[in-house]
Amino acid sequence: MNGDGKADLILPNNHTNTFRYWQNTGNAGNVIWAQADSIMHAIIGNKFIAFADLDNDHDLDAITHFDSRLKLYWNTGNASKPNWQLDPEPFTLNFYNGYPNNIRFADIDQDGFQSAGG
Repeated sequence: MNGDGKADLILPNNHTNTFRYWQNTGNAGNVIWAQADSIMHAIIGNKFIAFADLDNDHDLDAITHFDSRLKLYWNTGNASKPNWQLDPEPFTLNFYNGYPNNIRFADIDQDGFQSAGG
């Protein structure tokens, strides 16, 4: 998540519609989790969150699910200090009869940018 090459942990909090974030501050063979929720404070969602560099600026952007809609957050900061900006209406899909279980990213049209699919 923070660009250090180590897997971090992000979990949804369904009661507050926010995400909890634990940064892996350890090293190989010695995982240490440090809670660092403050970098997630601007992101709202309650089912899942997925990250990819959607605009090729070398930091991760986020897609979440909230209120039967997908929400896109552009990271206008950087990998170590994200600044999340909600895109007001990036998607035309609504999920009134449920919600997607996950999002996957790939460069579908080979333009060098990640595209999202469910």
